[in-house]
Amino acid sequence: MTQRNNFLLIMKQSPGIEYNELLNRIASDYSGLNSARAALSRTLKDMAALGFVQRQGTKLFVTDKGLLEINSEMKNKLLLKLNYAVNSKEPVSEIDSIVKMLHALIERSKADTDLLKAAKSSSGFYISDLIELKNKTDERTKLFKYLSSVLMNQISSLKDLNFNDFRKISLSDETIPMLLGIVEKQGTETVAVECSNNSFFADVKEKFAVKQDNHSLLLEKSLIKDFLEKVKDFPQTEKNTVKIYLPSMQVKIQNPDVFLIAPHSHLKKL
Repeated sequence: MTQRNNFLLIMKQSPGIEYNELLNRIASDYSGLNSARAALSRTLKDMAALGFVQRQGTKLFVTDKGLLEINSEMKNKLLLKLNYAVNSKEPVSEIDSIVKMLHALIERSKADTDLLKAAKSSSGFYISDLIELKNKTDERTKLFKYLSSVLMNQISSLKDLNFNDFRKISLSDETIPMLLGIVEKQGTETVAVECSNNSFFADVKEKFAVKQDNHSLLLEKSLIKDFLEKVKDFPQTEKNTVKIYLPSMQVKIQNPDVFLIAPHSHLKKL
């Protein structure tokens, strides 16, 4: 939409809007307030000369002529977008927007004979084109229904094969005991952890005085509770992916989300 029509649309939506309020509404679209003021003053002067806008004291109103200008712009945009979507290479992939635009066209045409005339004379498609699109959509729907049933069977097969899956929980005071219970059941006295945030990694290494194995830290089981508390309290605004490697599971933490990753049958028991 042009700058002029954008201003007209704001005034249409807020009849009697004050100049300064209109200025504040458009200011973010410009490099500065002075640039916005210059553009608005120039455009208002032009629109007043064309009879699109009238002032009543300090208030601004759109005239009937200005409303016609806005409606014409909106009609043209709707028809152009609809023509483009229906005649695209893959109109079926655009079916959602086509249906929405057709709905808007039909409803507006009931109340606006000018729009109906414009649509008849400038549309780049016919009813037969829409029937063909409907048939292609039906075919695609059948294909997706078939693929969905195949995928469901494949999911069942992967479950039988004990493929990896995950469960998602939130890291909180309520879930930390459950995570500690999982760690306690492991048949190892030390647990390898990785931390993507360098400052957090260095802090943990110093605080717990733990051994470093490449990019991993080896924590005693007795330290896991304090470690999880530290992960929970670390600012969520700072990216920090923590991975805890257990013999039967990987615990991936992206605070506040925790992903328990393990074979399907193992997760079913949790």
